[in-house]
Amino acid sequence: MQMDHIPADADWRLRFGRYARARKWHAITDGIGLSQFKRAYRGIAFANCLGLALNTKVDISWSTVNVVGDDVLPSLHQWLARIDRWFERQGVPAVYFWVQEHGWRFGLHTHLFFHVPTHLFRIFGDGVGFNEHVRLSLEKVVRRPLVQERSVRTVRIHHAEGRPVGWQWDRFRYMMKGFRLPWWEGAPANPTWEFADRAQLILRDKGCIAGRRVGFARLLQDRSFNDWAQVNVLPDMTIARTSPIPYDDRYFRWFDTHGAAIQVPLIERCEALPSQSKTLDQ
Repeated sequence: MQMDHIPADADWRLRFGRYARARKWHAITDGIGLSQFKRAYRGIAFANCLGLALNTKVDISWSTVNVVGDDVLPSLHQWLARIDRWFERQGVPAVYFWVQEHGWRFGLHTHLFFHVPTHLFRIFGDGVGFNEHVRLSLEKVVRRPLVQERSVRTVRIHHAEGRPVGWQWDRFRYMMKGFRLPWWEGAPANPTWEFADRAQLILRDKGCIAGRRVGFARLLQDRSFNDWAQVNVLPDMTIARTSPIPYDDRYFRWFDTHGAAIQVPLIERCEALPSQSKTLDQ
């Protein structure tokens, strides 16, 4: 396990310029907290319990289109609103989460992880598939052409078919590489390292972020999860204090056994969910 140097508080203003001024009204964090890690893990587990694999990764380097500092988060939200509407038009739920990072080469950038049915990733003939819509909608938000050179690209997209269980959890751990735990009295010598060992994380310094560092589609947020848990006996998705964190297909296996009996909360019934008689790729 490797852990890079965490910059001191005094370095924030030098690294961020005018973006550092957001500290006056937005909390600034130097890493992903434990509660965010747990929500992200539960988000994937819950999606798997609905028979949905997170199977499409999208990475956006905002500085390549001159979107920097305070403009990144609003641009991300505008773009995600367009993505949400695309999913709605396709009649499938929007299932994703995202992580903001600050790197030395491209500055603020965003890693996203989606569920996209394979037949919707690329649409031939009439219609726009997810792959194309990501790029077209991002161009509309940033109002300039995207960089698509071999070595530098504004957006990178990769889709995996079927149930890519190992690939799914590998991507999750990659997105959690900026994890940090504060020290507390009675804690291990380094609680971040102790947890990272159990979580199989390779830690990196991913910079300081003003505002939200991790975000979720509505279906994966706390309120939605609680609504589903009230009408279904879902499997345990909590992370134990000492045992290794499971990265396997147990939540898919739960869906295979119980999927036909899943009850949709009343508040969600206007949302499209996959037919439990179909596979992910039909």
